[in-house]
Amino acid sequence: MKKMLVIFILLTLNTFAFLLASNAESNINQPNAQTLDHKQLAEIAGGYCGSNKTGLDYDKGSAYYKQAILQSPYWKYYWGVAKCYDNKALYASKSRNIAIKNEKLAEVNYKEAIRLIPQDETNLYEIGSLYRTLGSLYHHSRNLGFICYNAKENDLAIESYNKALEFMPNDFLTYEWLGDLYEDNKFDHKKAIEYYKKALTLTNDPSEINWVESRIKKAEKNLLPY
Repeated sequence: MKKMLVIFILLTLNTFAFLLASNAESNINQPNAQTLDHKQLAEIAGGYCGSNKTGLDYDKGSAYYKQAILQSPYWKYYWGVAKCYDNKALYASKSRNIAIKNEKLAEVNYKEAIRLIPQDETNLYEIGSLYRTLGSLYHHSRNLGFICYNAKENDLAIESYNKALEFMPNDFLTYEWLGDLYEDNKFDHKKAIEYYKKALTLTNDPSEINWVESRIKKAEKNLLPY
């Protein structure tokens, strides 16, 4: 009798927990769009999508951005959705498969943002930043933040970085990341040094200079025969 009572209590608690979780998810996915306009929804969403948040935060952020998109399919809102999924993969995915799923969703939304953003001179930096971020996604995130040795994705990263440079030809970070990709992923140390040296011409920041110089030393060391 006691055993049956314990089982009944456990089942009741599990059911209650499930209902709470379902209700929470419902609240996440259905913010009150009737009383908030798309700008207000996007502002709320941004507070949930920074680094080192919880998976639940990123779910809330993407849900609010999606509600904003229903009112106004603005390219920045797609960028926001992408960042939520991207950060969820980096900071709140418990397995590689979950990370890959979130990165796929991020990829789709980054590309939609690129498709929608007006291709004019007023948006050059934003367009370049989108391509650079997409390149970083291919470069790093698919392997839970570790180095990705997948040749196809490395090529996609290079393609995206080069596209970013079409819009931001003097972007330090893109050149540095290209150097990292060639050094760590493709093991082309000579090419890496070329990109690192170009990056050095684009910054006066002592910390950035010290970092890139240390990367050059590493690449030069790797060029030496064993």
